[in-house]
Amino acid sequence: MSEDLSRFSAAEIIVDLDALARNTREIQSRAASPIAAVVKANAYGLGMDRIAPVLVSAGVTSFFVATLEEGCKLRELLGPETGRIAVFEGPCRDSLPIYARYRLTPVLNDAEQLACCANWPEDVVVHVDTAMNRLGFAEPALKALVRDGRFKAVRVGLLMSHLACADTPDAPSNADQLERFKRLLPLFPGAQSSLANSAGVLLGESFVSDLPRIGIALYGGEPAAPGTAFEPVVSLRARVLAVRSVAAGESVGYGATFAAKDDTTIAVLGVGYADGLPRQASNKARLAFGAERLPLVGRVSMDFCTVDIGQCANAPVVGDWVEVFGASAPVAELALAADTIDYTIFTGLSRRPRWRYLSADNAG
Repeated sequence: MSEDLSRFSAAEIIVDLDALARNTREIQSRAASPIAAVVKANAYGLGMDRIAPVLVSAGVTSFFVATLEEGCKLRELLGPETGRIAVFEGPCRDSLPIYARYRLTPVLNDAEQLACCANWPEDVVVHVDTAMNRLGFAEPALKALVRDGRFKAVRVGLLMSHLACADTPDAPSNADQLERFKRLLPLFPGAQSSLANSAGVLLGESFVSDLPRIGIALYGGEPAAPGTAFEPVVSLRARVLAVRSVAAGESVGYGATFAAKDDTTIAVLGVGYADGLPRQASNKARLAFGAERLPLVGRVSMDFCTVDIGQCANAPVVGDWVEVFGASAPVAELALAADTIDYTIFTGLSRRPRWRYLSADNAG
């Protein structure tokens, strides 16, 4: 279909690119060092093509992605000379020519990847496991490989690890992982270090290292305890499609999971789980209309949800916009109501709503 019908959409996602730039500068200031931006999963679902250029303009020169395909797409966006792009999953022999063609930096996670990168002409990243038990070299294996001279065939530019519990500041594993990581740094003299993620930067200077890898803080999510979110970048809002009176005892929605205790009024919104509102938030979340907080009642369906507006001093009417999450209804609150995290809210946003990217320079 050639005609743009997005202006008729009942749900809208707004991405504030200026807020993204401000968050980037703020986390750079807190880290007191350059940062690497994590833009995997299509920049946490927000659109790599619109997010990455803003990060570059804000001074970011290093990026991390999860997969080879993501790295290639980012290189096409940034051009051949802009930025270091490291790929978390690491290479295999067959993929190395693609790494070379797109100027991607391999992240080495095990001995097999190390072997296939022998005589690689550029820097590599070495990922060490300091108790995450996911990807990365275990400490004994890494030391044995160094002792046997296996790393002489590569040029290690960065040593990285990943904190398992950075979002829990008093977790004993944070200090333990930091000490393990520090023990390994002398194995690669001259290499930079990368340990902290968004939450890790908030743990303090000792965790920051040379190049913290920042994801959720850039996008306005909550890296750690409540109140640690940076400026909201993303909002999801939905239009009121109908207003209905519901008598005491009557149910609302599939499964009759909500029954009105008293006579009330329900607003039907044009947003559902196909748009990115989690079904698990049914009967738990609170949306926003100005200063009013609206309980989400009944089961979230594919295309619609319902909110109780019976107690509102200033109730929305048909055609008004209600904020699902954003400045007035923090995404972390919605995530908590859905028993998940803000990462899954962002990456779960669909392309069905209208997407708008706003900045002082451009809006559309």
